[in-house]
Amino acid sequence: MEKTSSLKLKEACVIGSIYYNDYQTEGSIGNVRGKAAINSLINILEKGCKVAIIIAKETDPKFVDDLKEKLSILGNKSENIVWNFERESGYSEARREAISLARSKYTEPPPRVFIMQEIEKNLSENYEDFLNTLSKDRVLVMMDRGINISNNQDLWPEPDHSDVNLPKDQLWGERSQNIKMARQEEVFGLTDKTKGNHLWDRLNGVRIIRNELMKTGNVEINPSDLILLKYEYSDGYTEEDRRFKMDGYSASVYNPIPILEALGAENQMAQVSVNYLHPEEQRQQEENDPNFREKRLRQKTDLPANNFEIVANIKKWQKEGRWPQVLLEALKGDKVLHIVHLKEDEYFYGYSN
Repeated sequence: MEKTSSLKLKEACVIGSIYYNDYQTEGSIGNVRGKAAINSLINILEKGCKVAIIIAKETDPKFVDDLKEKLSILGNKSENIVWNFERESGYSEARREAISLARSKYTEPPPRVFIMQEIEKNLSENYEDFLNTLSKDRVLVMMDRGINISNNQDLWPEPDHSDVNLPKDQLWGERSQNIKMARQEEVFGLTDKTKGNHLWDRLNGVRIIRNELMKTGNVEINPSDLILLKYEYSDGYTEEDRRFKMDGYSASVYNPIPILEALGAENQMAQVSVNYLHPEEQRQQEENDPNFREKRLRQKTDLPANNFEIVANIKKWQKEGRWPQVLLEALKGDKVLHIVHLKEDEYFYGYSN
């Protein structure tokens, strides 16, 4: 099958993870998200897509029981979902396990596309647009919620929740992180300055990525293998000062973006505008939860720091004449990239802030 042919819903597999330990507590975050996840999974299967999910061990067993009950009315379409309980904890690890599960379960034929998302988000009405945009030579598509603003606009307008309805701390934090990460990639020459850097809406977890061997920039790889990459520090750094560690949170979602840019595949990425609306009940829960605010504040520091390290290591490999060989060797081998710890202030100014 030619890689330029149109992609079909039946060729897509949705992957994600489940963690609802308080599923039976009415009105709790796990209860709200768990119910939304079951409805979302039914919509996905009715669309004709396949599904592979990883369930955290702490998830209330009642969630699985309720899911099975809902699946019983779908007939043959219920055969297109598979799940396992997690082997290792972690956001990125769950997505790697989901891809491995999908590849082992769906073999004849294998999925040509993975749609990586938070399962409780009902995005199935956008799948056709995602796949149409991904067709031809595209390798990665992201969801654009419309939260980004141009560089000459006030970054901190007071939101009234009339658009995407995100909690304030999330909206403000994600806007600034999107801009900072894009500028990091521009400064290091991974994006084309003459065309302007892409303000990808990268802080959402939705990625639509090809699962087949493709000419990707200047090399031939399976783009979804980039999600399987792990990152280990070869200089003894332990990330003890970070809550959101490189491999634990950002690796599977954010790191493929600068890697693809560095491969010369920037024009093989795209965004699809969606009419995303954060559920009001979920927004209120999160805005009233001090732990949620703390999470967003830590992300604002940790995630750009993680992105900087990937970008700066790529630049280092380029100067040493080792790029993209170091990446290709990892993809063909144990899928581990060995990096060194680099901080933005120290790298540019010689001091630690």
